[in-house]
Amino acid sequence: MAAGRTNVFFVPYRPNSKSKKPSSGEPAISQQKHAAREYHRKAKLERLAKLNAIHNRDARSASESPPPGISSRPPLLRNKTFPEDEIRNRTFAVFDVGTGVLDPFNACVPSGVPSYALDILDYGKFVASWPFSDQTHPLRHLVLKTLKTKLLIIFSGRSNLEAGISLCLAHYPVAPGAAASSLIRPTAASRQWTIASSSNSVLSEGTIKIALLACAMQSRAAFWSIIFAGATHNAYLQGETGTLSRNRTLRLSYKTQAIRELNVEIQELQGPASDELLLAIITLAAHGSGEQLEPPPQGENLSALQSVQSFQYYGRMQSEAAHLKAICHLVYQKGGLHTVKMPGLANALALADIFYAFQDMRVPAFPLLAPTSVIMSTWPASSTRLTPSLQNLASGFQDLEDVAGFAPLMQIVNNARLITIGFDAYLSGLSSAPSLNQIVWARNFMTHDLLSAPSELLVPYSRTGSSSPQDNDSSSIMVHSSPLQSLHNLVRLSTMAYTLVVLFPVPSVAGIHGKLTRELMLALDNCTVLELWTTHSRLLLWSTVLGGVIAQNTSLRPWFTEMIRQARTKIPRLALLDAKSRSRSKSRHSSHSVSSVSDDDGMDGESDALWPVVKDICFRFLWFDGPECDGQGRVFWGEACDDTSKLA
Repeated sequence: MAAGRTNVFFVPYRPNSKSKKPSSGEPAISQQKHAAREYHRKAKLERLAKLNAIHNRDARSASESPPPGISSRPPLLRNKTFPEDEIRNRTFAVFDVGTGVLDPFNACVPSGVPSYALDILDYGKFVASWPFSDQTHPLRHLVLKTLKTKLLIIFSGRSNLEAGISLCLAHYPVAPGAAASSLIRPTAASRQWTIASSSNSVLSEGTIKIALLACAMQSRAAFWSIIFAGATHNAYLQGETGTLSRNRTLRLSYKTQAIRELNVEIQELQGPASDELLLAIITLAAHGSGEQLEPPPQGENLSALQSVQSFQYYGRMQSEAAHLKAICHLVYQKGGLHTVKMPGLANALALADIFYAFQDMRVPAFPLLAPTSVIMSTWPASSTRLTPSLQNLASGFQDLEDVAGFAPLMQIVNNARLITIGFDAYLSGLSSAPSLNQIVWARNFMTHDLLSAPSELLVPYSRTGSSSPQDNDSSSIMVHSSPLQSLHNLVRLSTMAYTLVVLFPVPSVAGIHGKLTRELMLALDNCTVLELWTTHSRLLLWSTVLGGVIAQNTSLRPWFTEMIRQARTKIPRLALLDAKSRSRSKSRHSSHSVSSVSDDDGMDGESDALWPVVKDICFRFLWFDGPECDGQGRVFWGEACDDTSKLA
């Protein structure tokens, strides 16, 4: 139908006309319906004639490139092919059905495409072939053929395959130099490419992309898993505005196809699992609730360590426990992570293990690919111009360094201190700062060590008067339920809380905040029963503030504010400032010249006066001067002081 012209057919209505009754086997057709069919049949013939004329014209000028700015689909008939299609296929890697065309009858839909997908297809844009812009690339022909066969639709200018590949190994960030040299504005998925393999060598981004594409070509399960992951991430970023149910149905069809192909490959499995099979399983495990998305908060401002590995995205996904168990079994059957040959896949499996172990607060299933000391040995020396707060960082643990059984935990605390100082230098833009890659590697390895640390303090116990050779076996190690045991558990949980807030930030919807808050509450309560506030009041205050931070929007937040009320009387410096503040408040009330607004200002002033002291105490353990830690800590302290003033 030509643009700007509308044909209107007036059909007379004759209700009393004597028409021939249809046979019993044929449905009755009204005159209006018959006229509509005739109109569309003639319009289709006219359209086909125009397409034939266009093809004949293009046959005479095949060397001419298409004019720029045209966004309509390339002409392609359903039941007829032309020699010029091969030329057009080099120009258009993916056909997007319905782009820029308002006529619903002018759509070339390949067979097998569900009808509910057509509305989603209209939102797409066709793009040139990716990532094989080079006409001579060895995999280009195979990739383009597969893309056309499977009808990989473009969402927001990026195909599901591209989005899925850049997401399924969302592991380590692209080097800053590579990101700066890119002429295209980096998207959320483009920052997530891993550039490191299981060895110490560094792989290029293109190497991993090519390996993943080859993997998708060899395994149908991996192919559909990547498509499902890409469609899910695109829907997460777009918010599914206007296409909620249809988009969900399309993703569900991808997931169903991926599971069907996965079952086939598992049934045909002989011997160790292939890397392609592991990739398909871990991708499905990470997107267990891909058809049910929880959109991110509006205006969410993520820190560098929150966005670099898509923790906010994966934390909002419900993982599939069955897939995770299968991964552990297949990897151990294969011989461990070191036997995984696909570039970047071993790191992806290791990170997924740490990520989900951290959510469940359990020991990771796989050992580290390399000791943490290897990562920290490359750590740059700290600058001599540190702020006073960073100079005192972790100095409050000095009394515990020489205690028997505390050495492994103190090494983890020291690594957390170095990572914090390095992260602060990175945000400040110092030349001596470690790269973001180093920070990410170090924080992942440190988190693995923290999760692997024993929850109970194990100290040697010698039995007097015994000469049995069994004195040196495991029976000679005894678990002490003592103040030291309680302190060890409190330091471990508090370090985990600090890691959750700053270094390994997982969204609260993942469930770890509630679990860790309960564990920390029990540990603090145990220390209170053992009267450790008299000997380690500063350590317990730091733990209480961290507990209040992670208890945000939970029912346990008032419990930590009550602990703050008790702590203000047990720390001499806080008690002195508190007494001075209360005396000033009483003098103001006695003068009868203070309004209710001034009373509120007095409570705010009391909180502001005490917070620098609390902040200095927290910096002597593990603390970070940023909105996620210091900002939230100050908010919690203000709430605690407000509650204390109301009770006074």
